[in-house]
Amino acid sequence: MPIDFNTLKLNTDFILVPADTTVGSAYAQLPKESREKLAFTYVLAPLADGTYFAARWVEIEEIGRRAGIGAVRSVKLTDLAALPAPAGPAVPGGYPKLADYSFADLQRLLTPAEAAEKSQTTTQDARDIRNANPGKRLVVLDNGLVIGLLTVELLSGDTLGNDPFKRGGGVLSINDGPKPVQPGPTTPPRTPDGPGADTADTAPAASERVFNYWLNKLDEQGNGIPLTATTPLQLNEVYELKINLARKREDSFASSTAGDVSAVEETMAVERQFYDILIILESSDFTLYGSLEQTLTVWRGSFSKNAVAFAFEPTKTGTGTIIASFFIDGRCFQQIQFNLKVGGQATKQPALSMKETRGKSLAGVMRMAARGNASTADSAPINLVIIKEPAGYKIILGGAGVTRATLNLSEAQIAEQIGKIRDALLQVVNTEANGEPIYQSEITTIPLNIHQSTLKLLARQGAILYQRLFYGPGMGADARAMGDLLKKISNERSLHIE
Repeated sequence: MPIDFNTLKLNTDFILVPADTTVGSAYAQLPKESREKLAFTYVLAPLADGTYFAARWVEIEEIGRRAGIGAVRSVKLTDLAALPAPAGPAVPGGYPKLADYSFADLQRLLTPAEAAEKSQTTTQDARDIRNANPGKRLVVLDNGLVIGLLTVELLSGDTLGNDPFKRGGGVLSINDGPKPVQPGPTTPPRTPDGPGADTADTAPAASERVFNYWLNKLDEQGNGIPLTATTPLQLNEVYELKINLARKREDSFASSTAGDVSAVEETMAVERQFYDILIILESSDFTLYGSLEQTLTVWRGSFSKNAVAFAFEPTKTGTGTIIASFFIDGRCFQQIQFNLKVGGQATKQPALSMKETRGKSLAGVMRMAARGNASTADSAPINLVIIKEPAGYKIILGGAGVTRATLNLSEAQIAEQIGKIRDALLQVVNTEANGEPIYQSEITTIPLNIHQSTLKLLARQGAILYQRLFYGPGMGADARAMGDLLKKISNERSLHIE
């Protein structure tokens, strides 16, 4: 006898997704016409052994409240049952019927559910298989296609609370439709560097978000001791520069604005819940330890999910500088120069400060990236950052990875090369045809022989300059490799110089 659906009610409130679907991607596919519909829809994903991941969305919400909504968005549905138990308390406002579940109990509800063909399974067998599952659920198939589930209980009867995956979501009664009512009390967002960083879910105003810069002195155990802006650094000590995007921190010695980034975030694709900001450090005054390229991951509409940390040690007394270059979507939007005093005692004057040496708004660069199609090789950005050093220049090439090189050239040598280029350009400008300077007249058609000779002259001067920059006397292997790489890139795509 096939399953009798008059005896066992078939639950058809489900969505079916691939096994590698993330929590954030599943959320985007769920029905949202009412809070109740969203919370009690099942998410199903077929597994290799013939069973199914099967969870009510309200259960995933509760796991997110415990582990941090930001932390679970990028997690695969099938990996939720393996998450480590969180140390901190759950975010308040959850579904009361799940409030007393331990984290392990919530994960047991996600035990893969068996699947049964409706025409080949008796009603009693279906009931037994369903009841043997910790979540009391059985997936029902019709010729291999999912048509619904058999479940013991559709949770109901209590206030659901806000949708934790929706920024600024209000509290809805279980019988309410999509119109929200006045939100109840919420826990204010906290900076990502402290406890509960992953639980903040309400987006701060754009004016409240800044890039924070603060310093810790590291002891022999690697513990950080915060420094005030008036405390100079000391030789033979290791320090840590930390950066995040959040509300202004009281212990920051400096900060810079994030501009009108919130308006741009609203135009991003729905599935793009996070974006990355690459930060690259460079300094000739300090010894830099560890990775000099770190990524700040920003939850759209909210804070960064992490704070990057760069370890460094002073090499001499006086005021030293560290340059931090900020990239998003392969484009450099900001350079910060940190001026750090080394040696001496604390005074009332700042010992730690910063200035913006290159300024574009983060929002402006994000808009630029959105207008371009980064999937085409001809539009993928390549950034060449040039930093003046006491002896020569440091070049950082960003795009497909990060490449560095040092050019051992003085300002006088650069000036000499520029002078030669100017002489060549002046020669071009003064080129005559039929007794008049052809490039200074209103004639727009240049004779072919003059056009070709002009191009040869400029190409020759450009080649000489390029050879001197990357392959000249005193250049190291890194400079030559940079020259080779730039030639390769220019042969493969059109370069747009900014």
